Amino acid sequence: LMPPLPPQSTTESPNGEMDISTKPPTVSFSHIHIYATSLRPVTFYKSLEKRCNDFTSVKPYDPSTRSMPVEEFQAAWKAMDVEGYEADVKNISSDVPYVSQGRDLVSQLIVGLGFRVTGMCDGVNTLSYLVTSPDPNGVQFVVSAKKESSSGGADDFTHFDASRLDAFFDCHSQRQGISLLAFKADDVDTIFKNYKAKHSALLPPSGVRTYGGCKVLEVYAYYEGDVSTSPADKGTMLRFVEAAPAPMPLPGFVSVDASFDGTSLPAYCDHWVSNVISRTGFLSTLEDTLGFTPKVDFNAGVVAAGEAQIESTVTGNDAPPLSNSGDFGLSDQSQVYLPINNALSPVGHVHGFIKEIGQGVQHVASRVGDLITLIQRANDYRKVTGEGLSFLGIPRSYYGVLSEQLLHTTLAGEPLLDAVAAAECFQHCEQAGICTVATGETDLDLTRDTLRAKLEGWSAGKDVGVVDAVVEVIMRSRYVNLYGLLREHMSEASYVLIVKNKVRVGRARPELGRNL
Repeated sequence: LMPPLPPQSTTESPNGEMDISTKPPTVSFSHIHIYATSLRPVTFYKSLEKRCNDFTSVKPYDPSTRSMPVEEFQAAWKAMDVEGYEADVKNISSDVPYVSQGRDLVSQLIVGLGFRVTGMCDGVNTLSYLVTSPDPNGVQFVVSAKKESSSGGADDFTHFDASRLDAFFDCHSQRQGISLLAFKADDVDTIFKNYKAKHSALLPPSGVRTYGGCKVLEVYAYYEGDVSTSPADKGTMLRFVEAAPAPMPLPGFVSVDASFDGTSLPAYCDHWVSNVISRTGFLSTLEDTLGFTPKVDFNAGVVAAGEAQIESTVTGNDAPPLSNSGDFGLSDQSQVYLPINNALSPVGHVHGFIKEIGQGVQHVASRVGDLITLIQRANDYRKVTGEGLSFLGIPRSYYGVLSEQLLHTTLAGEPLLDAVAAAECFQHCEQAGICTVATGETDLDLTRDTLRAKLEGWSAGKDVGVVDAVVEVIMRSRYVNLYGLLREHMSEASYVLIVKNKVRVGRARPELGRNL
């Protein structure tokens, strides 16, 4: 591989007047940049990848079956011949209790999602890795950390300089997180002009940097308060890259050999969410500089959950409509969506986020072709290896539980049991262990044969048709709320897997062309 080109020039401002461009620049999703407190040597990650790849040879796993006998696979992982792996890779085991906090992010992505390290930059003061899914043109996570020791001096590549990490940590209570959102751009100079004309306070001294044929512009994402009257918040940045050295998203990276194990799914950028002090300020900044316009105002901007109230608007560019055939635009990343939240009350997740760590990127969302399979795989691999990802705990009531009310009608909405009979049936279900007492949670592995056997004390002498209808109501109670959204578009087995893996399901938003 040829070494990366050093910067050829630095431009405080491109030639020409600073009038704002009337033609919005073309941008699309590129990558996110995460700052971590520490990273391991690349040899560790490659050793971990090798063990994961070897494991699929020892114990083949087809994620499309959505079934892994966990105890059997745990035993196989522990029984692997670990000679040849790095010491810390040898010791990865489910015998060590999994704790979600304080983990190594790159290791989590490698094991949990089957991603791989496909690029790296061993800089003067920092170490950076590029982590991708099997499709190198999909999601790209750049993860950087400061080295424990360095040779001093600034990095040749400003986007990897330690000063960027220092500024981020100083603004975010020394916590790790997403520091920067990056976009491919067709005209970085125009974007610079637009910022110079209307939002010069958001421009750092670095200006447009040129590396060979690639141009890179970084700007501060938000103001500390009101637009143009307050200083820039230096904790979060936006990056625009023109003519990146493919397949790398940034100059300075060199390719790293990577082999995927065949169990992971390609992922693609869908939307990136910010929690800010001034939602309207960030919206106007993006409109002034990129031509972004609001796509969705949730209930005129106000979303309430009890005492927690926020305003939320989705903004973005005007890319051509996604295809309604083939992969339904799964891999298309030309349409940028940026939901922006601000708090209206001193309670809730947005207020807490800003109070504890400042303005910043709350989360990033990615599209995959089969979300249930991806989550099932991640859960299975965490249980088997003791490494990977865990997910938010979602109560069973979100998906559906058994109740007397459900027993009043058939699945077709026809009368089934009267109030007295429904109460008697529900009480029997609790006593027979069909559902939990009071909460009505039904065993997700319940079969119809088992259910009929447990219902015998109640069903004796009753009409067969009524009993059959009760059986179906009880079986569907496990996911009845989801069924109200998706009906027959999913199988019973898929519904149950959604509940088991605690996958959230939201209504499709036609105005966005996809689910949020």
